[in-house]
Amino acid sequence: MKLYYEKLRNRVYKKIEEQRNLELISKSGLFDKAWYLAKNPDIFEEIQIDPLKHYLHIGGFQGRDPGPLFCSRWYLNSYEDVRKTGLNPLVHYLTEGRKMGHQPQPVVMGFINATFCATHDAYISKYYPHYTEKPKIFCIGHNKTGTTSLQSALVDELGYSFGSQWESETLLEDWSIRDFRRIIEFCKTAEAFQDVPFSLAYTYQMVDYAFPGSKFILTIRSSSEEWYNSTIRFYKKLFRTSEKITLEQIKNYSGGNDMGWLWRFQQYVYGATEDTLFDKELYLSYYKKHNAQILEYFKYRPKDLLVLNLSDPSAMRSLCNFLGVKYTGQVMPHLNRSQE
Repeated sequence: MKLYYEKLRNRVYKKIEEQRNLELISKSGLFDKAWYLAKNPDIFEEIQIDPLKHYLHIGGFQGRDPGPLFCSRWYLNSYEDVRKTGLNPLVHYLTEGRKMGHQPQPVVMGFINATFCATHDAYISKYYPHYTEKPKIFCIGHNKTGTTSLQSALVDELGYSFGSQWESETLLEDWSIRDFRRIIEFCKTAEAFQDVPFSLAYTYQMVDYAFPGSKFILTIRSSSEEWYNSTIRFYKKLFRTSEKITLEQIKNYSGGNDMGWLWRFQQYVYGATEDTLFDKELYLSYYKKHNAQILEYFKYRPKDLLVLNLSDPSAMRSLCNFLGVKYTGQVMPHLNRSQE
């Protein structure tokens, strides 16, 4: 008899807990029944079950999202303490995670989900106000391809706000381990971006994923040889020398960043060693590969990528056409000619 009452008590407790969690999720505003049904037709075509109960007991643990503002799979994978409790991810967030500073979703997932809900104006205007702003612009041409001039054109001629180059360069270490969280956050600070880490491999894929509808500009040189020579000229001018740049100069240079940043850049980006610093074939190989990978990635999306050689007399017109800005004779600046 005692065992019977214990089982009965446990069932009552579980029922009370279930009701409390159902109310908690329902009142949170993070569960959207219509959205959940639309996202999971495979389930509700076969079985009749309350969507809210399904998410609480099954869907959340399967990584299904309750709505566009909470990412169950990411939350479960990101916070080890959630898995240990055995709680539904949204229940954990509402009862414990929010107080601990846990996030309901990564930015990138937020934008992907927002895309699905693009017809729901209330969601977009309230939770994704910057989603409706003009598209972000990412200048993804490699360093020394005229990116400084392009920045000037976007800022001075077309009125875009630009992310701080010094601040973005501090994200090199994040890029080196492919941790894009701070990079994505940095992208909220302005409308356009260039240089490290945006001029490096992998970044364009991630920001493309995080900010749908963005525009990408690949600046190039007339030839890879021209790019390499421009790179060498830049470093010679930087160190005020006409001689060969030494390893010690690179390692000991601090500039606007910490000492050693410039050397780490050579290692991370080009794979340079002490014996291959500025090795022509090594650097040319990276430059060619970088451009080829971008062209391949955007192969079927010509409206999203502009390949731009700033030495082309029609470069400014092409830029305006690409961005949907009326061309009224604006002139493409040519800054740092001896450096770029």
